Amino acid sequence: MTRATAVLAPGTPITIPPGGNISFEIESGQRLRLTQPEGEQVADFVSFNRDDVRELLSMHSSRAVNLSWKLTAPDVLHSNCTRPMWRIEADLTGENYCGGGYCSEHLNVARYGDAAIGAPNCQANLEAAVRGYGRTGRASTWMPASTCS
Repeated sequence: MTRATAVLAPGTPITIPPGGNISFEIESGQRLRLTQPEGEQVADFVSFNRDDVRELLSMHSSRAVNLSWKLTAPDVLHSNCTRPMWRIEADLTGENYCGGGYCSEHLNVARYGDAAIGAPNCQANLEAAVRGYGRTGRASTWMPASTCS
């Protein structure tokens, strides 16, 4: 039984609305295509090992292994255990920020003022999407204990 917020059918596109979130499971060998149908969108992409949620996608490891801060095809994205998680097969934008950070309510309030209070933000979306996997509390405190062997 999945703990994800959605079950996706292979080959069937899904659009996430602005300020929205989704979590889903994908098997080894399956492909995931991320597109920007209206251009200029930002997708905070978080990935973790469903068998050990302490192992997660790491931009630090990915940049270090690929010797670049601009990740693109055919780079491989790695976990915090420096194990391959994803391979970029194609990159139509060529402009990918791979810093690994994401917005939060407190950051948005500092940037945009009180209008950002209660507005959708990346941290809240992430926390809602992965709640079914036992990830609770503030995402910024999810520094995983080492599970690497």
